[in-house]
Amino acid sequence: MFTKITYVIHRTIIFCIILGLSALLYKELQIYDVQIHGVLHSNVNLNQVKQKCQNQNLFLCNTKEICKILQSDYWIQNCQFIRKWPHTMEILVSEKIPMALFLKNEKYFGVDIQGRILGEYKQNAKNMLCIKGTYDQHDFQKFLQYVKDYDVKKAVLVRKGRWDITFKNGKKLRSGIDSLKNDLKIYRQISETENQKWSVMDLRNSERIILK
Repeated sequence: MFTKITYVIHRTIIFCIILGLSALLYKELQIYDVQIHGVLHSNVNLNQVKQKCQNQNLFLCNTKEICKILQSDYWIQNCQFIRKWPHTMEILVSEKIPMALFLKNEKYFGVDIQGRILGEYKQNAKNMLCIKGTYDQHDFQKFLQYVKDYDVKKAVLVRKGRWDITFKNGKKLRSGIDSLKNDLKIYRQISETENQKWSVMDLRNSERIILK
């Protein structure tokens, strides 16, 4: 009987010690400092992210929930969490790299390979492929897939399915309606074989090729 009571007392004492240490460690490892790096274009609410982290335990903080908040913005590709003892959580954010920029109202917006608008692009747009015209995700998606192997400098979606393209070598292509993929092949073939000087290739009429 004595042995059983002693065992119960020992278990209770050990439990209380563990509980006390856990509470102490939780308090000692609270997050007070949240550092977020890598956000260049995203408009995600960083204050909300910080508030989700602050006063949480450094090792028990729900990073999946925080990552979900960050990735609610199209710009955010992924995020990495670095715990710095005793009170700092560092968040490294990776943003998507736009395939092109869409110019609207004198502002540039990043466009991904699916033709989706990521958001405003806030860096130097000098060396980026620039698209003008009316935004259409389906047309933008096909365009970006077709031109990825060509040195395109800028393009205008004149109307649905029809593009005016300027290449980095200064030459221009006026495509027919919904014939961009084939028109690019014609452009490449003639560029490699045609010796005469020309600056504009007009393929709007499917029955003839006009070089100017």
